[in-house]
Amino acid sequence: MLVDSTLLASNNVQHWTYVSTGSLFHIWIQGTIHFDIKAFLDNFQKFTDTQIKDFGEFPESQYHFIFQLLPYKHYHGVEHQKGTVITLGPAKDLVENLKMEDLLGVSSHELYHAWNVCRIRPKELLPYDFSKETYTQAGWLLEGITTYMGDLYLLKSGVYSLEVFLKQIESTLQREVNNLGWKNQNILESSFDLWLDGYQPGIPDRKVNIYTHGSLICFCLDLLLIEGEAVFLKS
Repeated sequence: MLVDSTLLASNNVQHWTYVSTGSLFHIWIQGTIHFDIKAFLDNFQKFTDTQIKDFGEFPESQYHFIFQLLPYKHYHGVEHQKGTVITLGPAKDLVENLKMEDLLGVSSHELYHAWNVCRIRPKELLPYDFSKETYTQAGWLLEGITTYMGDLYLLKSGVYSLEVFLKQIESTLQREVNNLGWKNQNILESSFDLWLDGYQPGIPDRKVNIYTHGSLICFCLDLLLIEGEAVFLKS
């Protein structure tokens, strides 16, 4: 619990809350705010409500979104059992829709991790043993599915329009077209390697991106399920 606990010490942090299905959600922001906070909170309420509705309940009584909005370019998020830490910049660009879409996207992604990663975990990770490395080929399930579902819930909740959602799919496809790692590794091998060398660029086209590649696999599976349901209802 200590290792998975987040901590931010600051005398300038700003704080808001909202409630969804009996759980209290905190938003903590360190940095300069260049956007409408009311619209921001409304969007968080929407995608939170929609995710919880589909899962049936939220696994914690409280959850913390901790944001560090930076003056320079940055983009990263890390999931934790009771919250997430997200860094993004430049903060001044969040006045633009495109940059705000990035922030909403990573936020929905990290909230989905409250289930897929923090509760639904690969068996290789358990029981926890911090004295040695832990290897798994399931990285694409953890990150690829979460990438697709995070964006899908922004669409389902009305935060993203269909046009914005399809732009995200287009962007994912373009990133995959530009990466020839599939010629050298399958997604299981790349999941294992990501566990070894993290997010360092490494050798070009040596491996696939488990986020984008996994997201497209999930997208295709979703389409097959929708098609199958349509055929079933027709018959």
